[in-house]
Amino acid sequence: MPELTYRSAFERLWDEKSNIQISNGKSEHAAAILAVFFTRAQQRLNIFCRNLSRAVYDDPAVLSAFAGAVLRGIIIEIVVQERVEDGSAFLKLYQEFKRSKAAACVNLYQDIDKPVRDFDYNFAYVDDRAYRFEQNHNAPNAVVCAWGEKVVAALSAQFEVIKTYLTPQNEALDRQPA
Repeated sequence: MPELTYRSAFERLWDEKSNIQISNGKSEHAAAILAVFFTRAQQRLNIFCRNLSRAVYDDPAVLSAFAGAVLRGIIIEIVVQERVEDGSAFLKLYQEFKRSKAAACVNLYQDIDKPVRDFDYNFAYVDDRAYRFEQNHNAPNAVVCAWGEKVVAALSAQFEVIKTYLTPQNEALDRQPA
C-alpha cells in the first residue's frame, strides 16, 4: 500500500473506532502511523523506540505533526534505547523547541546504563486508544490498532515500568549533535 493510502486507511479505522489490527512492516507505514498519532493526539503520546530511526522520524509528515503536537501542548514522552541516529532532523527540531521553551511538554529519555536496551520490542500509544506494537525491532513487523484500550492500558503500564529504570536525559539530548 502506498503511504497515503495506508495512512488514509488507518485514519478511516480511527474515525470508525475500529479495533481491527493491521500490519505495519515498512518504515513508510510506521511514519504514516506516527504522523496520525501526533496529529490526532488529544492529551498524550508515548513512544518506546530503538533510536529515532531517521527513515521514520525524519519523514516530513512526522516532523510537521510532531511540531503541531508540541504547539498544542500534547504531553509526549519518548524512551530511546540506543543513541539517536546522527543527523536526526527530529532531534534537531526537538532541540529547537527546547531552546525556545516551547517543548515543556516533551521528555526524551535515553537508556545510558543499558537496563532496557536489550528489550527487543518497541511500541507507541496515543491517549487511551491507539497503539503500534513491534515485537522484534530487529525484524520489523508491527501491528497497529486505532481502538485498543486494553492493549494501550498494558503498554502504558509497561512504559511506566521502563521509565523507572531511566532518568530524563533532556540535557544530554539537547547537546547531542543532530
